Amino acid sequence: MRYLRLRFPIQVYGIILVLLLLIFMVKLLGYHLIWISAVLLLLAGLFYYLWNKNRWEMIAQLNTGLGIDKKTTYVDGQGYLRWKESNRLCHRDIAWENNIRGSARFGECDIHHKDGNKFHNQPSNLEALTRDQHEYEHEQSILVQGKKYRKVARLSKIYRETHKAYLIANQWIPKSQTIIRDGAIYIPNWLYKEKGFG
Repeated sequence: MRYLRLRFPIQVYGIILVLLLLIFMVKLLGYHLIWISAVLLLLAGLFYYLWNKNRWEMIAQLNTGLGIDKKTTYVDGQGYLRWKESNRLCHRDIAWENNIRGSARFGECDIHHKDGNKFHNQPSNLEALTRDQHEYEHEQSILVQGKKYRKVARLSKIYRETHKAYLIANQWIPKSQTIIRDGAIYIPNWLYKEKGFG
């Protein structure tokens, strides 16, 4: 059974957000400052509208000839373009239609955007990679002496450490089990799974 998904235009969500912020501002600032808060919220709404309009113009320009525009697609929560009719990922469908295949079955491959822009779905910018290849491409994992290490944090984001361990995501990771490369901390794949990072 298919469920009916209601999708409202972005303007409806914007209006709801503005009204909620207006109610919050009235409670916070009092009724005598309602006009100031209303003007500020309207300016914020105008800024958001212009930003969203420019974003869709850029998306349409990047994807000329693919049928991707504001009427046929939307941006999902992870920043990928999806077709409104089928809810499928645009870049996967375009890769399939253009016979972009990797070494594994298509369903087991990730489709990688070569330039890193999730909105750029031209076939020349897409390539099929295995999950491991895709992780290496995005530097989420590295191979050291034939063993896989997974990135768990940027070194600059570590706020607590002892001479023996780092505190990462509320878990102490022994320094003896870590590798630091390009300002990031990597741990062995087995430890990554054991600590529940994956």
